[in-house]
Amino acid sequence: MNKLLFIFQVITNIALAIYNTTVFENTQFLDKQNYYQHVDSIMKQKQNETNENFIKRGRRFIQQNQETHSLRITYDIFKENDQIITEELQTYIESLLDTAFSYYQSLLYVKHIDQNNTFYLKELNNCLGFLIESDHFVTGIEESDLHLYISFKQSDTDIIASAGHCYIDPFLQRPTFGRILLNLSYFQKINRTNLQFFRDLQSIMHETLHILGFSTASMNYWIDPETNEPYTFKNVHKILKQKMIDDREVSVLSSANILKTIRVYYGCESIEGMLLENQGSDYTKNQHWERSILMNELMSGSSNPEGGVFSLFNIALLRDTGFWDVVDENQANPIYWGKNQGCQFYENKCQADLKYDEFEDIDGIFDCSFTGEGFGVSQTDPFSDDCPIIYPTDSQLCINYEQYQQPYKIDNKYQDNLMFNYSTQSRCFKSTISLDDSAASFANFRCLKSFCNEEGTQVTIQIDQLQIDFICKQEGQTLLVEDGTKSYGKIICPKSFPRFCSSFQNICPQFCSQNGYCVKGKCHCNRGFFGNDCSQRCNEENEDGQCAIKCPPDQYINPDRTCSKDCPQGYFKNSESKTCEKCDFSCSKCNGPSNQNCLDCHILSYLKNNTCVSECGEGYFKNKQSKQCQKCIEGCVKCSNDKVCEECDALNGYIQSSNLCKNTFCDSQCLTCVPHQKEKCTSCSQDYYLDKTQQTCQDSNNCPPGYYSDYEKRECIPCDEGCLLCKNSSYNCQSCDETKNYTLFGNKCFQLINCFSPCKTCLDESNSVKCATCVHNYYLQGEECVEQCSIGYYLHENKCLKCNQNCESCINHSDNCMSCSQDKQLSNSKCYSKCMQGQIWVNGFCVDRPVASYNAVIQNRVLSAKNNQFQLLILCLLVLIALI
Repeated sequence: MNKLLFIFQVITNIALAIYNTTVFENTQFLDKQNYYQHVDSIMKQKQNETNENFIKRGRRFIQQNQETHSLRITYDIFKENDQIITEELQTYIESLLDTAFSYYQSLLYVKHIDQNNTFYLKELNNCLGFLIESDHFVTGIEESDLHLYISFKQSDTDIIASAGHCYIDPFLQRPTFGRILLNLSYFQKINRTNLQFFRDLQSIMHETLHILGFSTASMNYWIDPETNEPYTFKNVHKILKQKMIDDREVSVLSSANILKTIRVYYGCESIEGMLLENQGSDYTKNQHWERSILMNELMSGSSNPEGGVFSLFNIALLRDTGFWDVVDENQANPIYWGKNQGCQFYENKCQADLKYDEFEDIDGIFDCSFTGEGFGVSQTDPFSDDCPIIYPTDSQLCINYEQYQQPYKIDNKYQDNLMFNYSTQSRCFKSTISLDDSAASFANFRCLKSFCNEEGTQVTIQIDQLQIDFICKQEGQTLLVEDGTKSYGKIICPKSFPRFCSSFQNICPQFCSQNGYCVKGKCHCNRGFFGNDCSQRCNEENEDGQCAIKCPPDQYINPDRTCSKDCPQGYFKNSESKTCEKCDFSCSKCNGPSNQNCLDCHILSYLKNNTCVSECGEGYFKNKQSKQCQKCIEGCVKCSNDKVCEECDALNGYIQSSNLCKNTFCDSQCLTCVPHQKEKCTSCSQDYYLDKTQQTCQDSNNCPPGYYSDYEKRECIPCDEGCLLCKNSSYNCQSCDETKNYTLFGNKCFQLINCFSPCKTCLDESNSVKCATCVHNYYLQGEECVEQCSIGYYLHENKCLKCNQNCESCINHSDNCMSCSQDKQLSNSKCYSKCMQGQIWVNGFCVDRPVASYNAVIQNRVLSAKNNQFQLLILCLLVLIALI
């Protein structure tokens, strides 16, 4: 029976993989190209005319308050007489539009003008083929910065929507009118679940972003920061270039913020620009991010079953358009695809020499998806540059809590036996757990409810069937699932806690119940709704139309209109209003509303005096670890670290002395000194050491008793507690202070206390060597204090923690390997199985490389992938029949 069950599961998953290869390419069904050519023609004809409207608007705009305000998006919905839209569907579509536009209104800020939003190109009379009402040419739209025309088309394709701007105001220099064309056939046939709303919401957000500036047609109108004028077709080549990669012509976007962002994100300073999609139709190609290097981004070329992330890349692009006064990066969600993977990943993707978790080696591999939100079979798609990627089907999505029947279920008990749990808190784990042996042959993956602690340093897994929680404290750790009487199998903890935990920030409870959008794990509820999943209707509303909420004295109203003691990232606690309010857009964390209340900064900026800056300025350098501007050494005006000065402050009397700066006012032994007190040193010249107690410089043999001369710091450093004389280091003691009950053991001084040294405190009084904490310069490893962490451990906060099982030794982090066991090889701080010459890595094993070149194999695999899958399906059916 187990064999039959296993065959059934394999066949089912192959069939699902084949079904799932359908991708929703954003094929255009608006005739944009001809429209934009017509617009350009009209604008050229009007270029030399005197336009009194623009002059009047210019005067009024200059007189306006220059403060920025939330972008006001208005829209009209139009349908043809023969287009049938039920009241329920109308409500669904309006909710999608309201929620998407609410997101962009919290993301973008502009300077409002004191007049209506008017479509001034009367000669055009239409918006991408949609006839515009005459009033919009004359009186315009009240309380509007961007007006959108929403209309419908019946189409049997999988296209959801298409969109574009139709008017960029010449004076405001930003889009003010646009059109979204929805496929009515698609919306009429979908099952309108919360997950489906989440996906459709992302489709509307995707199309709206095309209107806001993400299109090659818009790039001609982007503002060149060097001239403060639009690039125009003549100069757009400054940011949009063509290059050949793997015999394909690709477009590369190299605008300022995009270029800085991708170099930091991928960890590759040689990147020339962001790759745009190089496959698909003319309306997908070059209009989206390249999918293979940014698969789960909102603006990739096709839909993603797990949803797309509105990431920092879209923030950078919107800033580079020059259309918007403020783009709030706090509204972006985290993304990890390719992060810090270096130049090889960016340039070669799955064809690189290194193995990346983002890709599988071949089609047909069954595994958890990269985000952990589901599991499935690896396959290539039309936009993945021939790279196999895990794509879950709806039934394989752990986050799809609304599903009730799984295609691989044999009976009603099967899912419970495997301890599956489907919820927006559930993720995929490699696991063998089951309540009995009937599920033993199922593939070793489970959907399990889990959550991360606030620091993202551990993962808790909840097994509802056993009513037991299990905690992952180390990446890759193996947990034995048992209840004291029986063992149920194993769970493998996630490879990367930061990546795993980031997925919880992209998915909110119940997908916000069709009544809000999700940012960093918090629902932002539409007006009239509240709750952590936006499922509850207000009993009472305040003046702003939001739910009137009263919280206990120690709690604050969050964006989901619930009460909490804490505020989400990007918000601060307003003690007067008892609400969580937005930080200044320049801060990622803050304790107040202004740009001088920052506690942490975004990816391209650094913290300096509680302000986030892009450049640290003279006398400071960018500390990439702490994300702060750190001072150079005294007297230095240019440096890249705190050890070496590149240029000294000559105007204030500092001269270069080796790698340091000497103040010529101070005594000869001083490098620097107290102002106007030349004999009181604050640092010393070469071969001298600072005695801070006397503010003098001593040679190496004249530090005061209880101190030693530290060569690196150039200071007299105190010996360890209880040590009267030490040499070369604080813990290399020669004699101890016996008057305070210190005794010399080896080269260290230990005080005779209740615990046996080097324990500082013990776990219990009955065992004096079972340590809880250690004396200075000893580290807790398990229950003992050691001078140095053993091989296979790394030092973290005075504790020796175990390295990942693949590492022989590591540093700073369990997965940051320094050496590997003999059967592994070290690459980019990771340990991988060694492959012999002529072999390649396939699904955890080394197999013989085919005779043909790798690229030829890849190309052939793409051409025959689906045929192979169907052949495998038929083969499995024949095996099944034979067994029966």
